[in-house]
Amino acid sequence: MPAAPIGSDDLLYKYYANSQHAFDNIEKNELCLNDVGYFNDPFEGFGKHVPGIGASATMHGRPVPPFIRHRKLISEINHNYRIGCFTETYDNPLMWSHYTNSHQGFCVAYKKSEIEASVSFLEQVAYATAMPVVSGVTDTDVKTVLLTKSSHWDYEKEWRAVLKTTPEEIDRIEFDELKRLDYEARQKSGEGIPYYFWPRPSHFFKVSKRYFIHCKPVKFYFGLRMLTVNWMHLMDIVPGIEYFNMRQKLDSYDIEPIPQSPGWGSTGATPGKAPGTV
Repeated sequence: MPAAPIGSDDLLYKYYANSQHAFDNIEKNELCLNDVGYFNDPFEGFGKHVPGIGASATMHGRPVPPFIRHRKLISEINHNYRIGCFTETYDNPLMWSHYTNSHQGFCVAYKKSEIEASVSFLEQVAYATAMPVVSGVTDTDVKTVLLTKSSHWDYEKEWRAVLKTTPEEIDRIEFDELKRLDYEARQKSGEGIPYYFWPRPSHFFKVSKRYFIHCKPVKFYFGLRMLTVNWMHLMDIVPGIEYFNMRQKLDSYDIEPIPQSPGWGSTGATPGKAPGTV
């Protein structure tokens, strides 16, 4: 699909719920890219495998069933691609409800050009009523499924920043040792080891489940129900940009931004520790 032209002044938006991770990333000027397992759509990475399209995969001289090929495609995506999701709009009430904990969070504007400079590609998502046709696990197949979603999601007007990772080859780790590492990580953070392992002859490869790219916020939009202490904290850690409070329009279901003065004083919060997060 053709990519829309990206100008240096064009913006994309990302919605955040209040969390310590979100505030930390904002303060560090970082954007988090995840694997599709973190996304809320269970059909991420799915494509329709059609026999006879492209070179047919075989196993023991027989065609590989579609569910096996799909599993290989998901494995390729999880191991080698990390994705950041953005939108064209900051004033969609559904997006605020779904991604900012019912309007309690915030939305950030970023420059497209700065995002694009740090990833493999940045393109619009296409919305369709049928799954895209794929034939294997090539870069083209991966790009097709990552940039296609059900038309149920078209209100999101999504763009995706996709980074193809470089797996690191390491010495073989025995399965019992890997289980121990995962157990210790879950005890510490609740999330398990922060990378994928997968075996190759005599070695393992590993790749981080999350990647971070450098990108500075351009504007902040504070949710209808965002606690004052939280938006004041954001103004503390990222000073000198444009801030807006979202407000309901009179006699309408729409919302609109109202400029917020940066002269509202400091929260007195310890840098990196957001007060009042929910």
